[in-house]
Amino acid sequence: MNQILIEFTLLNVIIYSIYLLWRCRYLDNKIVVRQLSANLISIISYFIFLFISLLIQYKSHSYLVLEINPFIILSPLILSVLHELLHYIGYRYLAKIPKNEIFLSKAKILTLPFVTTSTQMSKEEYIKVLVLPTIILAFTLMFFIITSPNLLNSIVFTTGVSIGTGDILMVKSLVANKEASYIKPTENQFGVYVI
Repeated sequence: MNQILIEFTLLNVIIYSIYLLWRCRYLDNKIVVRQLSANLISIISYFIFLFISLLIQYKSHSYLVLEINPFIILSPLILSVLHELLHYIGYRYLAKIPKNEIFLSKAKILTLPFVTTSTQMSKEEYIKVLVLPTIILAFTLMFFIITSPNLLNSIVFTTGVSIGTGDILMVKSLVANKEASYIKPTENQFGVYVI
């Protein structure tokens, strides 16, 4: 059982790492967060959060199981869609962007469409939009780790948190830039124009 979990986890991390490194080949000069850095940090954070979540599960349950179900298999797609839906909610209700100015876009470095806007907003509003999905998904998925002895929930949690690595790095860049008070997202989701 432990051997299967270790092999599954390593396979998951290897596939995720290859995917992140593959998408680096489409970089351009407009981005604030360098995609290679974001991908490497995402890989490292994946291991850290996986270790933490497995430790929490171990401490929370008297027994652990390894059960595969449709949610676990589809979790990367489901979590990506939920992540973008939460960005939409953030743009709409935290940044108060009209719904006709929020749209799906597809950058060449991403495999899935993402929610964005070309509307100017304050730096603080954009930071709220960026962190909303990661915070909500982290707390929601933590519930599954605490309430379920299924070890694969730790991989789902880790995937959910790792999806937000680029957003968190963007927040770091925005906080470090003291001159920016208003921003406008670029045509790809890894950068903004400082206004």
